[in-house]
Amino acid sequence: MRKPHGRFWEDYAFRTRIFAIAAAIINLVNVGANVAAAVAYSSMWYCAMAIYYFALGLLRTGMLTANRQIGRRFEGERQAKAKLKMYLACGISLVIFEAALIYAVAEMVTEKITSAGEIMAIAIAAYTFYKVIVAIVNVKKTGKLRDPALQCLRNINLTDALVSVMSLQVTMISVFGNSDDLTTLTHVMGIVITVLTMAIAVIMITQAARRLKENSYEEGR
Repeated sequence: MRKPHGRFWEDYAFRTRIFAIAAAIINLVNVGANVAAAVAYSSMWYCAMAIYYFALGLLRTGMLTANRQIGRRFEGERQAKAKLKMYLACGISLVIFEAALIYAVAEMVTEKITSAGEIMAIAIAAYTFYKVIVAIVNVKKTGKLRDPALQCLRNINLTDALVSVMSLQVTMISVFGNSDDLTTLTHVMGIVITVLTMAIAVIMITQAARRLKENSYEEGR
């Protein structure tokens, strides 16, 4: 069987950006669904999730735009330094976005989440599994490339996938059952996801700061 040819198949960085654009479009649909659910069920949980996904979508779009501008304006060491600063900004942004996630988790603990229906639950499940698979593949591939721009997209997608797992669990319990044991498990899951996403952001900030410091030291020699 002949291997596909063309830039899309041969350039992983280009393919990642195409998928990121597609993910941004799908994310807007997801935001719209959460807004509709927030209005329909007067739910602050769905409202908080809509804000969080919208923020992630803006960040993903911002990183794509910034990376394009950096590629046009800088070359060599200046480009590498600019990408590291973008990576740092991405990490800081994710820390700020945790405020929306913490609020969502707090609402999940205090609010009885209204069932959104089996069809929506199945759709969320399919979308979540897709995001988790893509996030895992990206973690493996971008780790070898050491491109801060691709690593930004990877970590945004990973954060998106983790939060989607939590959202899926809440939706499934609201649709198919609501025992005390499952509710407790959901609360624990919410806290774990919050800690993990915060850890991703802190690691990004630490890595970017260290690499920028190393570059400054090399320039000063």
